[in-house]
Amino acid sequence: MNRIISESIESPEIFERLLKIMLSERFLSKKGLTNDLPYFILPYDPRLEVEVTRARDLLVRRLLAKSIDILDLNIYDVCKSILETRGLWDRLLEKEAEIEKSQFLETLNSVLDPKKYLVPAIVKQLEECKPAVLLLSGIGEVFPYVRSHALLTNLQSAASNQLTVMFFPGEYTFTPESGATLDVFGLKQDDRFYRAINILQYEV
Repeated sequence: MNRIISESIESPEIFERLLKIMLSERFLSKKGLTNDLPYFILPYDPRLEVEVTRARDLLVRRLLAKSIDILDLNIYDVCKSILETRGLWDRLLEKEAEIEKSQFLETLNSVLDPKKYLVPAIVKQLEECKPAVLLLSGIGEVFPYVRSHALLTNLQSAASNQLTVMFFPGEYTFTPESGATLDVFGLKQDDRFYRAINILQYEV
C-alpha cells in the first residue's frame, strides 16, 4: 500500500524536487502517464497549511520566472465568487446562524454543485488563460461542502487534457486492489479518485 500524507513541500529538498518535476519537459508534455489523465495530487500535513501556502506562492513565482504559464486557483475564492455573482453570498452569511448546520450544508452542496457551477467556473478561466498548468488549492477551506473527488471527477470530464496539480491537505492512499483514496485532514471519507498520480513519485 502506498500511503503518503506529507513529504514536506516547505523543506528545501522536497521543494526543489517538485520544482524540477514541474519544469521538466516530460511533465509539461504529459509523458509517462500510461492510461492516466494528467492529474496530480500533492498531499501534505494540514498542520503545515501556512508553510505550504508560502511554499506554493514561491513555487508559482519560480515557474512564472521560467515562462511556465500557471493558473493558480484557490477553490474557496472560486466558490465565493460564484456565490457573489449569483447574489447568494450575503444572504447565506445572514442565514448561517439561523438554520440548522445540516440544512446549511445541504444548501451549499446545491448552490456549489461541482458539475453545475464549480467546474464550469474553473473551465471558463481555463479557456480565458489557457495555462500550461492548473494549480488547485483551498480544498480544506471548502470541506465538506465541496469534496475533492467530486471536483476532480467532474473536472476530468470537462478538461481531461489539462495538466492539473491539486494541493491536498490530507492522506493520499493507493492500493492496486482499490485504487486511490483521498482523505482530507486524515479523516476516513472513502473518497475515491482513481486517475490521479502523486506528483512527488513522478519520474523525470
